[in-house]
Amino acid sequence: MAANGFSRYCAKHRRQFYLTRSPTGRILRKGRDLKRYRDMAAEALVKHREHPAFQAAFRWLESLMDGAEHFEGGGGVRRDLAAEFRRLRRDGATGEAMFLRIAAVWGYAEANRGTWPDDVVQTVNLGHHALRTTPKPGKHSRRKEKVQPANTKGTVSLAFGKMIRETLGVLLMQLWEYIEREFNRQARARCAITDALQGEPLA
Repeated sequence: MAANGFSRYCAKHRRQFYLTRSPTGRILRKGRDLKRYRDMAAEALVKHREHPAFQAAFRWLESLMDGAEHFEGGGGVRRDLAAEFRRLRRDGATGEAMFLRIAAVWGYAEANRGTWPDDVVQTVNLGHHALRTTPKPGKHSRRKEKVQPANTKGTVSLAFGKMIRETLGVLLMQLWEYIEREFNRQARARCAITDALQGEPLA
């Protein structure tokens, strides 16, 4: 594809750069890409929700929404991020719900290491999906049940994604190490049961 106007990218890659800060990056799909990992994280939280580290993570995310006015200074990205936090609070987002979306992106990245052209795309996805904990208002089509969500600037998602990685990175790594151990433990148990049945089928 040819570059468009004064941009070095064609229209497709310019849009991808706008959203992900990489011309070859993409925003993960909430359902097809992330649902499995969100479900796995939610199952892990059932057992560990009250752990002080998770509670501290939820409180941090809540504090960003409650203290959005502190991001107003300096304008630009900080002003836009403050507006996103206020919208999330107004629309009923919780720290735990936001954490689950973040954990899903992290889990996807752990399981699909070759997906990202570089770390910036993972960082943008962390911020993007956290900011979509509640749907963004968008342009309604004539059919009321269909809504086209508004886009979040890649620079805003990147700024929040960096905050997430710096603050929650260690917890997210340990969460997915735990989930992998549990998954492998279940797989070993399943194999042991299958082998036992093959050696001695039920009468």
